[in-house]
Order: sequence, then C-alpha cells, then structure tokens
Amino acid sequence: MENELLHCQSTFSQRSPEFDELLFEETLISRFKKIAKYYPDRIAIELATRTVSYLELDGLSDKVADYLIQKINVKQQGVAVLLNDELSFYISILGILKSGNYYIPIEPSFPEERIRYIVNDLNPKVLISEDDYFDFLWLKYAPFPVITIKKIQAEKCEEQLKPEIFPDYTAFIIYTSGTTGHPKGVVQSHRNVVHNCAIQSKIYNISPDDKFAQL
Repeated sequence: MENELLHCQSTFSQRSPEFDELLFEETLISRFKKIAKYYPDRIAIELATRTVSYLELDGLSDKVADYLIQKINVKQQGVAVLLNDELSFYISILGILKSGNYYIPIEPSFPEERIRYIVNDLNPKVLISEDDYFDFLWLKYAPFPVITIKKIQAEKCEEQLKPEIFPDYTAFIIYTSGTTGHPKGVVQSHRNVVHNCAIQSKIYNISPDDKFAQL
C-alpha cells in the first residue's frame, strides 16, 4: 500500500508545485482516500490468487473501521493484528487506521513467548486474529477482546462516521528484534510515514506506473 502512496505523491506533485508542503499535513488515510478517488479501478493489492482494486479495498477496510467504532468504541488506542493471511492483514490495518486507532503488527512466526511479551507490554484494546491462533492458550484468557477477521466480515454494522485523524496521531508501533534484550516498541506517526514515502518518491523518482514493495 505504501508504494501506491509513493505513486500518488509523484502524480500530485506534478499537478501542483505547492503540494509538497501540503503533503506533510496529510495522513495515511487522507492519502489513501485521494488514491482511491483518482484510481478506483487500479490494483491496490496483488496476490498469487487474487487482486483487489482500491475501490474494493476501501469498502472492505471500511467494514473493519465500522466494527471497531460501533462494537469496540476505541480511538487512538492500540489494536494488535495477528494474521497470516496477507489480504486480511492489509484490510485490517487500513480499517484500524480509518477508525482513528493505531495498529500493532505481530508476526505469527514469532515464538509464542515473544508474542506474549509484545502483547503484555502494550496491552492492546483488542486483538484481530484468525481461528488458527486460538490454540494459543494465553489468548483464551487475554484481558482484552480477541476477534477473528471472519467475525468482523460477517457482522452487519451500520456505516459509522469516521473520526478526524491528525498527522501526529500514531499510525503503528513495531517492535525491534530484541537481539540486545527485550524487544522495544518503535512508534511511527502518520506524518513520519507520509514524509518517508515522499522522500523515497523523490529519491527513486517513483511514478504511478511503478511497482514498489515497502514492508
């Protein structure tokens, strides 16, 4: 998804000389919304068995956002994501950001002890996962709701008014490898990520026709 943020930055900067300054007052969601508006039918996610357009991704992630707003009622709080399915992961993190919260990505291949440490350290408001990971005994006794992506997709939620999101809001917290001790959380704001995308767009001259993976 960040690669398309780069694509869009290049395109818009060609149209408007002052766009670069305005860019730093934007968020990942405002950037995504502009891309979805201008390129609704372009491929946003391409997997081995499926492609998803920006229009589709916008709708699918809205459902996650509506669920979090209506059922969980959280804002600017951490939502952990423990998912192996790539499409579900991208849909979830975008929906989390739309709901005004930040995401905490957890790699399923991590040792269970490391996962438990991250979750206990941050104490997320909710964790989005898959049925496969309910074998983790500690999830059954987690002090926060654990919701499957299937439940969110199956739930009928009314469309919710999305909260205003500001550039200095936290977008995600990612943990270091912990090679020198316990893993440490690194906070990234919307502004930081958008700024990083803009810089890379200029350095590598990314255009709307390029494909670029930044994970």
